[in-house]
Amino acid sequence: MSKPMCGAGLPIRALKAQATSLTGLGINAGAFAVLLALGIHYLPAGAMGIVAAFTVNFLIANRFVFTAARRQPEVPTRGLVEFEGLA
Repeated sequence: MSKPMCGAGLPIRALKAQATSLTGLGINAGAFAVLLALGIHYLPAGAMGIVAAFTVNFLIANRFVFTAARRQPEVPTRGLVEFEGLA
């Protein structure tokens, strides 16, 4: 389990989350306007806009906001090299 983020990285993550939310708002409003222009009733258009915004928010947040910390590749220990018969 990863430790909760704190310190200097937290404001950056918060800004990324806000940018993601604003993107979702734009997707929702844009989809709603396009669907209304196509003649779809406002209730289904609103629901489809919400679903589109939710999907985009999830995908962006999953890849952009909530990324795991990058780890340095581990160097094999001497015991592992001996076990593999390379020493």
